[in-house]
Amino acid sequence: MDVSSHGIRPVFGLSIDIPLGQTYFIGTGAGYISTPLTVTYLSDNSMEITNKYKLQHIQIPLTFRMLTDEIAIDKRIYVQIGSLMEVLVYSDDTYSKPALIERFNPVTFTFYCGAGVEFQMGTRTILTAGLSYNRGISNMISEDNIGNSILLKKDMFSLDIGIRF
Repeated sequence: MDVSSHGIRPVFGLSIDIPLGQTYFIGTGAGYISTPLTVTYLSDNSMEITNKYKLQHIQIPLTFRMLTDEIAIDKRIYVQIGSLMEVLVYSDDTYSKPALIERFNPVTFTFYCGAGVEFQMGTRTILTAGLSYNRGISNMISEDNIGNSILLKKDMFSLDIGIRF
């Protein structure tokens, strides 16, 4: 069996930082991500079955972010770690019969870690750029049609770009 979801996909959302001091923050918010999936299965009689799915999730992060003091004029490094709860809001299947996946889990969780740089652009405007990694904790598939043997967890590298006000 082959499960793939390759490509570049944007995540749009808003984040809120709750300060715990000058360099420590709790982060939360909401973001939207669309994930296309292709599942290919070779059956016992050597017939190849391919299903395509389009999933849309709302991501709700709960992270802890730490900032350094200034490393250069108006520049600071950050490290962020936590978890994302992903709520399935839409799933569409464009497949040929038989369907391999019957249902997706309505809520999944992923581990999140990232690092980057903040650039102070004005008195309250900050531009952020960083890299992050998401690793699935829970299975995205609730029920499949081949003996509940499909395990699908998110594994994603991200380029994070944002503006903070």
